[in-house]
Amino acid sequence: MAITRIGNPAIAEVREPNFRNIIINGDMSIAQRGTSATTLALSSTGFRYNDVDRFCVNAGNVSSGQVSTQQIDSGLDGFPKAKRITVTTAQASPATNGYLSIAQGVEAQNLQYLKYGTSNALALTLSFYVRSSVTGNYTGNIIQSDNSARVFVFNFTINSANTWEKKTISILADASGLINNDNGQGFEINFAYLYLGSGYNNGTLNTWNTNSGADEYSNSATRVNLLATSGATFDITGVQLEAGQVASDFEFLPVDVNLQRCQRYYQKIQDIINARLGAMAIVSGTSAYVSLPIGSTMRSTPTISDSGDLQINDDAVNAIITSYSNIKLSGTIFAFAGTASGGGLTQRTPGTLRFPSSSSYLEINAEL
Repeated sequence: MAITRIGNPAIAEVREPNFRNIIINGDMSIAQRGTSATTLALSSTGFRYNDVDRFCVNAGNVSSGQVSTQQIDSGLDGFPKAKRITVTTAQASPATNGYLSIAQGVEAQNLQYLKYGTSNALALTLSFYVRSSVTGNYTGNIIQSDNSARVFVFNFTINSANTWEKKTISILADASGLINNDNGQGFEINFAYLYLGSGYNNGTLNTWNTNSGADEYSNSATRVNLLATSGATFDITGVQLEAGQVASDFEFLPVDVNLQRCQRYYQKIQDIINARLGAMAIVSGTSAYVSLPIGSTMRSTPTISDSGDLQINDDAVNAIITSYSNIKLSGTIFAFAGTASGGGLTQRTPGTLRFPSSSSYLEINAEL
């Protein structure tokens, strides 16, 4: 019996339909860090992850403005969850080189099939749903990090306040922008700038800018400064970036698959009161080597943070871990050396990693 494949011809020409969405967690359904609003000071530069996995606040040179971020119930058919930014402290006048956006970094080796840097490079289509209390023109971009920060600049307009609208952006193929085949950042995608200084205003729209200067990152003389309005909100969900010139229906993944993809970059172990995990070798009265199975192979050797009360347990003594070192990663086995306060552990005895309360947690971070 012959088998007939039914699908979008535009997709079939460039890639199998499965995992066609370059964006991870585009439906905002996974939020390992938590769902409640967290207020962020934005004076320092960098990515800030607080709730929805893989989507961060990207900010720099914001002197006084503050926002909160959270996962919300969207009320949008088919997309139960969304990421929300709320202005909690307004800043009316952007600094010349100030910026604030919602962003995601994409691992370079996941972009190789796009054939960037060759004459066969593929065009892309970005689509997403947005809702904001402030209407007007917004700007975004894709920064190709491996090749002198080549930048594709786009604009979109929110027409009606507090109403979900779908936006579709066509992105040209880039025959000049070779993407390295590694686990570094191939794309930095800023879906919407919510605050942007006048220094970012000279990029050419809807093309790849070859100048790596900061002024190439945007082009919109009348763009919205959401940060100027205290209480203003901006919501986003249903984010999809795919090869081809047509926006296909959003690719929903099973929740276990979506979680595993997020766990390549971040994992949080928590809500396991009095749990004792992993294999441990106690090597002194204050230190031990720990081997712990984790949920997914991670992008790179991660960093560790915790709730401040995790313990080395040898069945007689519980010693609080104060520092981590010698972090190793092999597949889904994660290992580290832990140094504890107080002493009293028995050398050359087995032990476990103890979580003393429901608020105890271990964070393992390999974000781009």
